[in-house]
Amino acid sequence: MTSFPAPADGRDFDWGPQRTSILAILALVFALPCFIPGVGFIASLLAVFALVGIASSKGRVGGTGLAIAALVLGLISTAFWGAIGYGAWQVSNQFSSFATAPAANLLAAVEKGDNAAARAGVVDYTAALLTDEQLASVKKQLNDKLGAYQSAPKGLIELFSSYGEIAHLMKQPPPNSEPEIPIPLRFEKGAALVMIAIDPEKQPKDGKDLSKILPIRNLKIVTSDGTEIFLVDPKLLPKSSWNGNIQIDTGGKMTEKGVPLKIKTGDTPAEPETPAAPEPTTPAATPAEPKKPGGN
Repeated sequence: MTSFPAPADGRDFDWGPQRTSILAILALVFALPCFIPGVGFIASLLAVFALVGIASSKGRVGGTGLAIAALVLGLISTAFWGAIGYGAWQVSNQFSSFATAPAANLLAAVEKGDNAAARAGVVDYTAALLTDEQLASVKKQLNDKLGAYQSAPKGLIELFSSYGEIAHLMKQPPPNSEPEIPIPLRFEKGAALVMIAIDPEKQPKDGKDLSKILPIRNLKIVTSDGTEIFLVDPKLLPKSSWNGNIQIDTGGKMTEKGVPLKIKTGDTPAEPETPAAPEPTTPAATPAEPKKPGGN
């Protein structure tokens, strides 16, 4: 291959017309769809390599403007998605601390036969119903259907993957039912849906201990075939404080018929007040007709 040495007087050799850096073009192509996570980071790397190549080309390669634009867009996109990812990671950790971990620890205690730890993981009136026989029965039902309890999801990816496995088990709750928090927990035979029923009246006043923010009153484990396994029979528990004690002020809003509306949660559905029926009025007495002359 023939080489052309630089002139002896130190002048730059004329290499012909300047060309645009391919890396700069690729960097801008990757930077434009910045709404896609991870693409901005790739664009930033390509832009840096393009700027280095352009600087060392001694004017033979151009495209500095394209590379800078790609670098700016890439850095903004990376910072944006990084902030979203960090926020999601924080939310996942918080959710794991106050919801997933307490339920997971409770089922782990049931699996190990640590009845004292199992009772410590629920509110007092539920703990009173968790006899050794009841906990042994729950363990047997779980092992027969799901196998041994293994673990809770770790990290966002595993959490979303586990929710995908149990999504078909989530159903619309019946009206006036107590709220339940759905979480996925993994057993020997796969993921299962665990519904956490809580008692808000048992929440700690200070709220510092995240593991006690959602006091567990019951667990419902739903298997892949729809079988429901309860930690305690719901019929044995006192009525949830979520139902029957909340009044919502509508601010004097009226229904279409002009009747004040009252909304109440509990067993009684919301109904507008029925106005009292007006009292019937006594018709006025009709005056007697005068007798005709010659009548009997």
